[in-house]
Amino acid sequence: MTRAWMAALLLVSAVAMAAPAKWGNADWSYRAQLSACSLEQRENPMVEWEVDFADLLSRAGAQGAFDPSSPRVMLLQDGQEKEMPCRFFADTDNPAKGTLCWLRMGTMPANALDSYSIYFDAGAAKPAKAYPEMARAKPVQAKNLAVNGSLTLADKTDPTRAAAWVFSLSPADKTKGEWIKEGTADPYLKLTDTVGESSMAAAAQSGVAVEPVKRYAASCWMKAGKETKDGAVILTNWFSGPEGKAITGPDGDYGNYKMQGILATTPNTETPWTYKAFTGINFYDPKTKLNGPTPDQKTLPGTMQVRLEVGAIYGTVVGSFSDIAFREMPAGTPIGLRVTEVQKKP
Repeated sequence: MTRAWMAALLLVSAVAMAAPAKWGNADWSYRAQLSACSLEQRENPMVEWEVDFADLLSRAGAQGAFDPSSPRVMLLQDGQEKEMPCRFFADTDNPAKGTLCWLRMGTMPANALDSYSIYFDAGAAKPAKAYPEMARAKPVQAKNLAVNGSLTLADKTDPTRAAAWVFSLSPADKTKGEWIKEGTADPYLKLTDTVGESSMAAAAQSGVAVEPVKRYAASCWMKAGKETKDGAVILTNWFSGPEGKAITGPDGDYGNYKMQGILATTPNTETPWTYKAFTGINFYDPKTKLNGPTPDQKTLPGTMQVRLEVGAIYGTVVGSFSDIAFREMPAGTPIGLRVTEVQKKP
């Protein structure tokens, strides 16, 4: 794979959270500190956050039901909070869960990192607020096809594991997989590989349905632990036909059919949480005997499913993964969002 192709495949930004401002909405009891990253320059972009406010209230140690009129979005700039027009679209079967949309007014530069205070409350005492800019707004982002990509749900048969994610640990005695859901920040998967060579600590979900000749985007937040010396912290999406079989073309089976992003690491140094998103799809062409991109970054004819996989592989490496997403994206890449802390008013 050429350096140019790798540069086109990988888009990265690291978290450097701004210091939280003082409590700007004195009558609101809770707020989430949020990092937002765009890997492309955007003008007045609409930001969409799939959020479960009941989960955020639980993290803050709150009692009571979520107030759907309460969300307010504040952009942190120079230590001050600036209100952004917002609107919450609740799910039909769960009034605390849905999509919070807001207009990020102004230019959001490529690889920039925004910091937000998202205020919210329990009960039903907050006045509803309608922003004229949001009167005709509605969520347009395609559904996240990664089940429990937020990593907030526990497996029903084993509450120590995240629902829908299956660990693959080889060899079992020197690799480790953990689901970390503690404190008030977003939960994450932590994978440890201490072997080297062909070893792997991974978490995956298989059989995720996709369609042929469609464009998809993969994204997540990643970090490497200070124990990392070599190996790779990696996100890979393996495409296939029905029942996981290889895609067959006129010249034989296509191979190495995947999307992949790798986090660059420095030995014995912990990285910050880093946002990655990519749309490039790579495959091996049996006719040319070469690896290369699919036409227009779209899936090949005959594609039926994908295996989503995060991993710490081939070395002494500790990798952590949060907010894992895979969705259809006809154009562009998503804006990455991650909760760094949920706070209760002092």
